[in-house]
Amino acid sequence: MERLAKIGVHVSARWQPYIETLAEAPDVYVGRVADAGAFHLSLEHLKVPLEERGWASKRAGISMSVLKSQYQERGALRDGREYILPSDQKYTTILKVRALAHRHRMTFGAADNDFQFLSDGEACCSGVDQFAGFERIFKHQIALAAKRGARKGIIKLEDIEKEWCPETSIDRYLNSRSRIGSRGAIEGTIRNHVTARWENTSSPGNPTRYFGVTDSGRRDRGENRIFKMNSVHAQL
Repeated sequence: MERLAKIGVHVSARWQPYIETLAEAPDVYVGRVADAGAFHLSLEHLKVPLEERGWASKRAGISMSVLKSQYQERGALRDGREYILPSDQKYTTILKVRALAHRHRMTFGAADNDFQFLSDGEACCSGVDQFAGFERIFKHQIALAAKRGARKGIIKLEDIEKEWCPETSIDRYLNSRSRIGSRGAIEGTIRNHVTARWENTSSPGNPTRYFGVTDSGRRDRGENRIFKMNSVHAQL
């Protein structure tokens, strides 16, 4: 990173997986990354796979099975094929690293899915949209709607409604459980899929999966759900 930065290449760092019992102190690590010349730092906590895969870190002297037990004791939640820590056990570290990154004049990316709205920029957590020619990242996605609505405390589908996306069906690229085009008059476009997840509060990617977001019980002019973000969380 240091060598690249010195010759003018923009470099970023991704602190993943962040494991509290093994990681350096945030102020030490963030300082080292900044000194190496990074312009951006993203952070993501460890996701523990459900299946044992023979993984072990000889250097750290700890196995994935031990980490899995530790996560389960802390009330880890299942997310797909992985266990993740509850949001309220992560946000203190995320806010600290974010503040440190800004103090060192770096931008920050919250790579934990439930905190993406805390990222600088609109490109999830990568910061790539800060570069000329990369501003037109894909924007018709729920994470961006949550980010745009966070400061207002109100999250609406209309916040991404006018963003471009392909208009043909994507069902052919999905497994049979994920396709929706055969249900009624739905075509299975990206917009259809985003709307379906928006309306189903138990689906992955629904706004309620973000820290501090709940269903307001109200609907907009298009009859789409309106979500609200806890005022304290909106000011994080």
